[in-house]
Amino acid sequence: MVKFLRLDRWKVPSFVVEALSWMSPVLVALVCIGYVMSLLSRILSLSGRDFWSAAWRAFEATISRGLDPSQQEAVIVGGILFLLISFAISKRLGIALGFACFIPLGTLGLLYAVFSFFVSSRAISLGEVISIILLTGLSILYALYLVLKAFLLSDLFTLALLVSLANVFGFAAAWLDSVQAVKGGPRIPEGRFLFYAILGGGCGVIAGAFLSRNDKVAASFLIKLVAYTCISYALLLSIFGLLPG
Repeated sequence: MVKFLRLDRWKVPSFVVEALSWMSPVLVALVCIGYVMSLLSRILSLSGRDFWSAAWRAFEATISRGLDPSQQEAVIVGGILFLLISFAISKRLGIALGFACFIPLGTLGLLYAVFSFFVSSRAISLGEVISIILLTGLSILYALYLVLKAFLLSDLFTLALLVSLANVFGFAAAWLDSVQAVKGGPRIPEGRFLFYAILGGGCGVIAGAFLSRNDKVAASFLIKLVAYTCISYALLLSIFGLLPG
């Protein structure tokens, strides 16, 4: 394939490689900005006492032992997927979000379990305590996930266009990166390919890298690329109801 297309004879303008390199973080930033604006609009629409009462009702419903298994599964899957996507975008964001959710809300869930024990006088197993803490910590992440779900489903054409562009640009970026490797030109950083995978373009990146025999197709980077691709597609499947969430 490489010999047939003679990658070493391609003349790729540097600005094209630079544009494809920066396209993925720009697209991620645009999606994040749109999501934050959607989140703020939802928060501002709930003013004062209505907001706090709604937040408490959501919290109480999440950690209630009366929650049926299907809802628990949705909270766990949706919350974990949102946390994984946050980690994929930025490790610092993922760590900060994890600490912000699990330390205060997990402690609140533990207090809720202790209070329930004294009120009901019923012994609570260690598994129940861990389950309550887990569901409590994931409750806010699940709420953020629901906003993301509503945001992405608000315009299916835009979502389809975003995933399509991520695959097309990801394929082109992996291919042109091989051209630059042959010619000794500037390369596209691995992190930019991972951003394409986050946006659902992992298949395009992987196809472009394998067809052009990109030297980035090494075990360590390939494992990371496949992991990011699986997380992004799992999120899309969950958003469309094919997975819990």
